[in-house]
Amino acid sequence: MGLMKALQLPFSVLLVLLDVASAAIIGAVVRPRGWSYKRHVAYSFMRSAAREDLLSLFNPPFETTLDVYRAHMQKHKSEPRVVVLDAGAGGGWIGPANSKEVLLYFHGGGYVDIAYPIHIDILGELVATAQGEGKDFSAFVVSYGLAPKAQYPVQLTQAAVALKYLIETVGCEPQNIFVGGDSAGGNLAVALLSHLSHPHPSAPKVDLRGRKLRGAYLISPWVTFAWDASSMRTNERKDYLGQTSLKDCTLKFLGDAKVDAYNVPLSASPDWWKGLPVHDLCVLVGEYEMFLDDILAFAQNLKVSHLC
Repeated sequence: MGLMKALQLPFSVLLVLLDVASAAIIGAVVRPRGWSYKRHVAYSFMRSAAREDLLSLFNPPFETTLDVYRAHMQKHKSEPRVVVLDAGAGGGWIGPANSKEVLLYFHGGGYVDIAYPIHIDILGELVATAQGEGKDFSAFVVSYGLAPKAQYPVQLTQAAVALKYLIETVGCEPQNIFVGGDSAGGNLAVALLSHLSHPHPSAPKVDLRGRKLRGAYLISPWVTFAWDASSMRTNERKDYLGQTSLKDCTLKFLGDAKVDAYNVPLSASPDWWKGLPVHDLCVLVGEYEMFLDDILAFAQNLKVSHLC
């Protein structure tokens, strides 16, 4: 922690406590429909802590996504299987690398944070559930570069490298590969799908051998860096995110790059999505998310192209 941040820490903590106290008082009477009092107060804390850049104080002391992955594997008494990829990327296997079906997963975190332990835990539960049902299934979680050290389109290049690794090195058949991601990871998953149809000049081409990916799962994907959607205002006190932190992440991720159809999929026309090489596409969003309206608009563009 830097000296300036250390000096500001008491004031930041005080602001968070005041926000939480206010939420605790108001929430006893008024809170979003269906929310418990505990959830209302917890979200207030998370939102305020994120705004004051305090969430890192409550995270385990991991430096990279692969550190989080290794800790998960050790906790479950499994041998970590880390892969070093080109372009500065890496990844870790959950389940056998020779599984018939593989989920290529990109974690969220605004392009500035490593994966949280819950990201890897959920993937572990998903793999265990699938295998328990007799499916030959594994997940490969990607460790991509974080902003501001790595800025767009570095992450797209790394995503393409990861997919090429599964197809060309591991030998996965494209029709047995799922692509998924949440939040910024969802943004990256969509960018990768766009790259497959409209190759980005900065990323390596991926040969699907004339086939389509099995599916794509986009969980609350970050589809635009604009802030004018109605849900950005109406859900700001319901979502744990905040506009201040989102704007900061945007600036760090883009740097001097311009907005395009890859990093802002909502800006792409419905025609952009025609012929997307994926059999099934699922988009998930919560009722109280700030991203709600933008994700619904994005999903509508996909529906026009008969993708979801």
